[in-house]
Amino acid sequence: MTWSSGTPSVATITVGGLASGISAGTSVITATWDSLSGSTRLTVSNPQAIDYTLSASPLSLALLASTSKSSGITLQSQNGISEIVDLTAAWVGTAPAGATFALSPGRVSVPSIGLVSATLSLTTSPSPSHGTFTLRITSKSAKGVTRSRDLSIVIGATLPAPTCGCTKTGSFNDPRVEGLADSSPLATVTPAVPTPSSPLTLTRDSDNKVIVNHVNNVSAFGFSPNGQVFVLITYISSAPQPTVYLTLYSVPAGGAVGTSPLVTKPLSWGFSPDDDNRFLLVTSSDSLPTHVDVDIYDTHTGTHVMSDAVTGYSSVGAPAWTAEQDVEDNDSDDDAANDNDQVGGWGFSPDGYTFVLSYKTASTAYVLGLWNLTHVNSGPVYSEFRHDVASFWQFSPCGDLFMLVTQAGANPATSDYVDFLFTSNGRQYKETNLAPSNGDASATVATTTEIQLTGMDLPSIPSPQCSTSVTAHSPVNIVLMDETGRRTGFDGVSGGVVNQIPGGSYTGVGSEPQTVAIPYVAGTYLVDAFGLDSLTSPQPYTLTFATTDASGDVFDQEEVSATATRGSEDTFAFSIGDGPITPQVTTHPCTTARCILEAALMSSACAGQTIPAGVTAKFAKAEKLIDQAASSPEKKARKLLKKAKRALKQAGAKATRAAKGKKPTLSADCAAAITDAADGVAATL
Repeated sequence: MTWSSGTPSVATITVGGLASGISAGTSVITATWDSLSGSTRLTVSNPQAIDYTLSASPLSLALLASTSKSSGITLQSQNGISEIVDLTAAWVGTAPAGATFALSPGRVSVPSIGLVSATLSLTTSPSPSHGTFTLRITSKSAKGVTRSRDLSIVIGATLPAPTCGCTKTGSFNDPRVEGLADSSPLATVTPAVPTPSSPLTLTRDSDNKVIVNHVNNVSAFGFSPNGQVFVLITYISSAPQPTVYLTLYSVPAGGAVGTSPLVTKPLSWGFSPDDDNRFLLVTSSDSLPTHVDVDIYDTHTGTHVMSDAVTGYSSVGAPAWTAEQDVEDNDSDDDAANDNDQVGGWGFSPDGYTFVLSYKTASTAYVLGLWNLTHVNSGPVYSEFRHDVASFWQFSPCGDLFMLVTQAGANPATSDYVDFLFTSNGRQYKETNLAPSNGDASATVATTTEIQLTGMDLPSIPSPQCSTSVTAHSPVNIVLMDETGRRTGFDGVSGGVVNQIPGGSYTGVGSEPQTVAIPYVAGTYLVDAFGLDSLTSPQPYTLTFATTDASGDVFDQEEVSATATRGSEDTFAFSIGDGPITPQVTTHPCTTARCILEAALMSSACAGQTIPAGVTAKFAKAEKLIDQAASSPEKKARKLLKKAKRALKQAGAKATRAAKGKKPTLSADCAAAITDAADGVAATL
């Protein structure tokens, strides 16, 4: 039996006879079996539309030239209704040249229970536009319910290096924001309490340079914890309330950082917890009941590196951190007033380069976002609305992992899970379940600034590492050597494989492409590329040098091209950890008998000419005899070398004859090059 709908835009029907309403209206449903058929009129009245979520992971893609990356698109019904949804993608604002994308599939069926996925793939050309761009994913259901999600696309010649080579161990750490220090070992504020009659002055101690001179209307001030940055909050009296300004000063540079003022109407402020206090966090608002702006600035340059407009909290009140004018650490060891945002709320990773922000939008819902600050003004690498009963999050000691503990019920259970995400891009590293019998994973942190989950310390959740690789694309074998002389790759002496660098790997002799990969350790390296013995003429090859973060994202890559001949050897020197990879090549002259003879046959004097088979055969015989002599006892070696000399003399004679007569097959110059090479090698035997 077959089923059909006369008006599919109103109702559809499956092969099993299950009808589904699409839009209000009437459709004739027909059932047919052999020569028999029957129809009925189906009326659809205002079918309920699907309520669904649209998410993407990761939310930020960083690409070099000639690379491809993808993001997973996920849709999930929130009201138990299934519906067809169309997906599209488009650039918002400026579209980068040399970057193309594909979204597949373009149409999905969102199930009533569970998820459906699509994939966005992005590819860059060899010369793409550099910068940060926005790519918007838009979905539209059959009943017109639309959703959208913006992805940040960062394209660069090189990309900011993530935390690589970090060896810190220990517990995962709470997100932190450092408050202002009252004093600095580098500068002095006078008077200690400014008044209208005694305005504030900031003087650098080393040379008495005045950085801030007699400023009135001071409402707050202080230094970064390392004493190198000074924050000054001033106001101008105006109705209905004063206008407040925040200005940032560098003590070492002796002046303002960025614009002056840096922020208008600030609410709260604080520094990243790294030794450099590299970032300043500021919230501001001109309408706190409905929205607040969160901004982060580079304290060295004043560059604006992150912003987020926080909204949707009006039903539950403004986030608690907007009221903490001078933000202290988000840990309860500082101040009881800060308990409201311990292990959450907001804060930086230990290295300062990742920022987490959270706030409630309803009594049982909250927003959680994660930003990697190396990608200036790009969107979050991870962001979603969550409905956990209880949860908390922390950073690994190196700052390369973000741990998110999710508790679905009133008490921890083995069904609850812990996600470990890469802070570089928000992708998942590992996921594991809680083990409440080993301790309450969501226990209070009232007595410690660190949470150590049982069974989740670094030995069982190791900090992922970056890697360095060199890939050869025909026709060479390669070996990589570190600063201590250890090698991994092709052994030019034995013709086999050597692997002396701990953690190194090699795809094997003659593999195509051929790759040597080692753990990322800053330093200088050498790569030797050996021309294959099978080469009969010069052939081009390419080496790709790359450094890759723990998630597999390439953050620096460089390609170089060279030419290989039989027995040739090129050496490439490159460094990592001190800027972009810039390989430098040195071509070694080949002085072996094989190289000298091969060079003659492929010289410019013989270009475009067919070398007589008799000449190449004698050269091949001489090369083989010389190789055998190198590993033979002295007496036998002398006999083999004597035979090699004879073969070389015969090769020269054959080349000379080929250049004579009425129809020579070789030019005189080519014959001379071959004879000179043969005589030169014979003289050394």
